[in-house]
Amino acid sequence: MANESKNRVKLNKEYRRIGSISKTALAKVNEYFEVPADATDIRSNTDNMLKHNKGHLAALEKALDELGITKEGYAEYIAKNFNQIRLGNKPRSLVLVVRNESTSHLAAVHLYFDKNENFWLVKSVHAERLADLERMTLVWEK
Repeated sequence: MANESKNRVKLNKEYRRIGSISKTALAKVNEYFEVPADATDIRSNTDNMLKHNKGHLAALEKALDELGITKEGYAEYIAKNFNQIRLGNKPRSLVLVVRNESTSHLAAVHLYFDKNENFWLVKSVHAERLADLERMTLVWEK
């Protein structure tokens, strides 16, 4: 048990907290799958996220420059400004969306709930087409 606790602390240090999901929004998520009421943290390993999302972020560079957001700060921007939560394509996954009515592309972060660590982990970041997002079930909207 002590070894398990030691590993959990080490794992948590690899991930930086970049945002949170409100308790109200989390209650809506619980209508679709069970998540502990205190599982509000959104975490990211920036190095890992940049490595796995190289192509998506390269395509977004111009838009990020216009917004004054770095590639490293993109996931955090979404985690702090999302106005929709949709069900992801994988079990226990969500998509956080920053929806702006003036664009046909939307900023999105795909999250996976890590039940062993009790937080949401950023899996991928990119711009989604409106049509693709609208096929995903809307869970919560600001």
